[in-house]
Amino acid sequence: MTINSNRLTIIVNDGTVITDDEQLSDLNLSNCGIPTDVHAFQWLNNSGEIEYNGVKHNQYVTILPDWASNCYDVLNLSVNKR
Repeated sequence: MTINSNRLTIIVNDGTVITDDEQLSDLNLSNCGIPTDVHAFQWLNNSGEIEYNGVKHNQYVTILPDWASNCYDVLNLSVNKR
């Protein structure tokens, strides 16, 4: 899945999703399939980092996780409802 943004930031505990153009908090991300041990996600251009809760080391990724794409969709749906 590709997104129409160079940057995507997801902060799970407060439901924040940030892109190049939009930022919303308090989004309901419960149906996005985010793993329970994820604290945040940072994506820039073609790579990103999954930040975990606790002592687990962050994971570098070059493929956008499906759950991150789902969060991006939630943001876009919320923006379009404004």
